[in-house]
Parts: sequence; C-alpha cells; structure tokens
Amino acid sequence: MSDLLLLIGLILVIGSFWSRRRFNEQEIKDLQKIKAEIVQAKEDVGSLMKELIGVSEQVVETISEKIKEAQVTVQNMPVINPDQCTRAEEENKTGKIISLYETRSKEKERDIKLQLAKKEVVQKSAVTKDSSSEYPQETLPQAVPAKHQAVYSLAEMGYTVDQIAKQMSIGKGEVALILELKNKGEEINGI
Repeated sequence: MSDLLLLIGLILVIGSFWSRRRFNEQEIKDLQKIKAEIVQAKEDVGSLMKELIGVSEQVVETISEKIKEAQVTVQNMPVINPDQCTRAEEENKTGKIISLYETRSKEKERDIKLQLAKKEVVQKSAVTKDSSSEYPQETLPQAVPAKHQAVYSLAEMGYTVDQIAKQMSIGKGEVALILELKNKGEEINGI
C-alpha cells in the first residue's frame, strides 16, 4: 500500500508540475501579448509626438508672422500727440460756439430790422420829426457777426490772440482788431 501511495503521490507531483508548466506557458503568452501592445503603444506615442512637434512648429511660425505683421502695423500707425487730441476737442467746441453765435446773430439781425422798421413807421406817422428819438441813427444796435461773437467767446475762455487766430483760421491782427473794437464799444456805451 505504501507503494501505491507513493505512486499516487508521484503522479500528483508530476501532474502539478505539468499543469504549472502549462500555466506558466499561458502566462508567458499573455506577457508577450502585453509586451507587443506596449511596443505598439510606444510607437504610436512616438508618431503622435512627431506630429505634435510639427504642429507646434507651425503654430510658432504663424504666431511669429502675426507678431511681425502687428509690429509693421504699429510702426506705420501715425503717432497721436495728446496736444492734437486737445486741439481737436477745442476745434469741435469752437465749431459749436460759432454755430451757436451764427444762430444768435441771425436772431439779433431780425430783431434789429424789426426795430428799424417800427422806427420808420413811427417817424413817418409823426407830424413833427423829433431829433431825440429812443435810438439816434448813429447809435442803433447792430448785429454782431458770428465770427466776432466766437472771438469774444474764445477770449472770455482765456485763449490768447494767437490761439484764437489758429482756432478760427484768421489773422492775429484781425483777432486783435475785433477785440479792440469790442473794448472800445464797451467804453463808449458805458458797459
């Protein structure tokens, strides 16, 4: 019986080695499959990296070209002087002032014409001509031209004669004369 047991034990040991060997062969096949997959994945990653490097180089070239274009555009842009912005704003204000004064000047001219017409009617209807009328002929108010009103306004805003001349595109002498006549008119009328 002991021989039989020994024989059974020997069969079991041989069977276990044989099944182990067979199991090891399966593991080896699985490991080889995994190794092949890893090698393939490594090759795929390598080709993807090459494509990525190519794309990144194209992106860098495109960005460099855009930077150069932007630099050329900036170099070709006119330089804006802050004084020019201020001048443009002042010219816009001046234009508005001139437009306002032109409107007011037309209204004043209409009012003065109306006063003159009334005076003529009164003079014609009067039996005797009175030399001391409300407005003697030489002191009748006259419409102030829009240009003069604009010059007055700019002077009141603190502009110099030179600045007013530039803004209005008229000579310095003309500006000085307009201001001088205004001052003399104020002295005569007691304003």
